Formats: sequence, structure tokens, C-alpha cells
Amino acid sequence: MPHPFPLELVENVVNYLHGEEKQLRKCALVSVVWAGATQRVLFHHVDLHSYSKMTGLLPHLSSPHLPKLIRSLTIYQLSKVYKENVSRDDFMTCLTAILTLLPHITSLTVGDYNWDETSNQPFVDLLHSFLPRGPLMKLDFVNLRHVEDFEPIFALLKGTSIRRIKVDSYNVQFSDDVVESDGSVLQLPLVECIRVEIPRHERRFHYWLSQRRASFSNLNRFEILMGSADDLARWCDLLQTGFPSVKECRFDLACDFADEEDDTDIPEEDMYRALPLGGLHVQHIQFGVVSARYKPSDFLELAKERKFVEWWACVFSTLAGAKETIHFTELTFTFTDLLHEGSILAAWESLDKVLSRKFFSGVQRVHFETKAGCIITDTDVAAKIRVAMPRLASRNVLCFS
Repeated sequence: MPHPFPLELVENVVNYLHGEEKQLRKCALVSVVWAGATQRVLFHHVDLHSYSKMTGLLPHLSSPHLPKLIRSLTIYQLSKVYKENVSRDDFMTCLTAILTLLPHITSLTVGDYNWDETSNQPFVDLLHSFLPRGPLMKLDFVNLRHVEDFEPIFALLKGTSIRRIKVDSYNVQFSDDVVESDGSVLQLPLVECIRVEIPRHERRFHYWLSQRRASFSNLNRFEILMGSADDLARWCDLLQTGFPSVKECRFDLACDFADEEDDTDIPEEDMYRALPLGGLHVQHIQFGVVSARYKPSDFLELAKERKFVEWWACVFSTLAGAKETIHFTELTFTFTDLLHEGSILAAWESLDKVLSRKFFSGVQRVHFETKAGCIITDTDVAAKIRVAMPRLASRNVLCFS
């Protein structure tokens, strides 16, 4: 007897319930067809945030088909393993067994890892042996702590198929001394996208990346989260002079992150030399404001609003300073809850004049992107922005989401 629902309809229902684990488990009990469809969603990503989760998963990996379904894996809170009264040797043995049985992983996230602990060296060795195997394309480090240098992080990518790497840490701690390059060339020709969220020590990463320009010959997309609007010119400069292959770039400001003085002794070497924006050979450029996860308790809303205003003033002045043809065809602005109707409309009026200059004639799409519930998603506000930007509205390039 044929199944009453075509498989594509079953998959549509299951995909609609993505993230609803309780409901998905109920769907898996309907029939063999429903079970197969729900398993592909339930086991696509596995979050191993504790040792008990790891030991619970390990017996199921003996199934001939289940390991093939797991494509994304998160290993989180490694530094807290002792809270479960588990020895590090037992933890590493279990983790090694799991990774050995997962040859189809395409995305790996490592969270809350204390890189500087000598006792964590076995985990680094495990990554060195695991990463070159299989079709792994994406590697994320979330809430990374105590890193003395970026070199060992990116060295993990050598000999792998990884295309995208993200380094995220608002509380990362560095030593006072900068680790100089030894002159060797770290060749990472497969890396296409880098996302770095280290607003406290982003200057240090700028210096490291400037010394490793030859390592990323095929870098296509670059994303950076900054702690200060003053850093925008430096990053535009570096991308222009050192990474001509980059076609998409995203600059975000951590709007609720308090500015801190970075005492790191990094050579200046014209770091603040601002070159014309037209020198960036990118097709899509994005400016955004995001909220940091770790908010200083003394960081007042007024200071947050000040950073918001300073950031967009810096962005608009950068665009207004163009003295040659801009290469990008798409421009995106990303906002959070800091978007206030009254303060933003006046800015769009001036931006409308800037983007209507001949240097921006190649821009085909100006996209306003916001988080869910943000005021700009309201149709009335979108209409007001169109009124405030008549030149771009007449070109039919404005879009909202």
C-alpha cells in the first residue's frame, strides 16, 4: 500500500518543525517514512555540551546509518568537564571515539575552550588529527579564552578542507607581548571566509593578519566585529592593500561593548592611513550594529546610544569620502533595537545624496536588514525611509527585511 503522503510533503512538515525536538520525536513514531525524515533533522546537528551527552550519544553511533546523518557538531564547555567528576583522560577517550565514528562532519564548533592550559594539549592534538579527515568545511571557536597568539588557531587549518573559520571571544585574554612572525608562510589557499569577533583585541588581530597576507590567497569574504568606530579606516586599508581577492566584507560594531584601552605594544606602521573606499574591490559591503553577549554592568544606555551615533557618522563619512568609482553593487545596513525612527530618517536624507553621486552609479541594491521586531520592519517606517531617500527610491534599489 503506498504511503498516503508523498515524501516531499513529509519533509516539508518536518522542516517546518525544525528546532521543535519534542514534536519531531512524535512525528518519528508515525511510520518508517516519517522516522527517516525526522532523523535527518534531529541528528543533523548534535550539541555535546556535557560528558553525559557524549556517553549518551556514543552507543547510538554503532548504527550503520546514524553517523551519516550527523553533519554538524558542537563541543562546548570543555573547561568545565571537572564539574561532572570526570577525569580528563576519560573525557578525551570518549571524545576521540565519537569523532572517529563521525566521518561526514562538515561543521565543527568548539566552545568555551581555554587554549592556554597545558593540560588541554591532548585536545589540540586530537583536532590536528581529526580536522584533515572528511569533508569538514566550517570551524567555529566560540567564547575562546586565554590565547597568546592567533597562529596556533589558524595553523589547525593547514592540510584541511576547511573553507570558513570563525573566532569569537569577548573575554579573550592575551599576553602583553606580541608574538612576531617567524618568517614562515602559513599557506591556507582553501580558506574563503573569516569571521572574527574579538572587540577587545581586534587591533592585535589586525596586526597578525597584516603579517599573514600571503597565507590567504583565495579569501573571498571577510567579517570583523569592532569595538570602536575608529577602526573602520584601518580595516578598509588592510583589505584594499593586502586582500584583493575579497569580494564581500562585513563591518560590525559591538554597540554595547565598553571601549577599553589596549596597552599591547603593536607597531603603528601607518595603521591609521585611510585610503579611498573605491580601492576596495568588493561586490557587496555590509555595515552593521550588533549586541555583545558580555555586557559591562556599568555600560549605560546613553553610552550605547553615543556609540551608535558615532558609528553611523563614521560609516556615512567613509562613503561620502569616495573620490573614485565604487566597485560594489550591493550595500547592506544591519540594525538592532537601537534603530529609532526620529534619529535615523535625517541620516538617510544625507545618505541619499551621497549614494546618488556618480561614484555609486553601479550600486544596484541598498538593503536595510534588521532583527525580528525592529521598527524598520514596519511598513510605515519603510515608507518614510523611501520618502527620505527619493533618489534611490526612484532607482528602485531600496529593499527591507
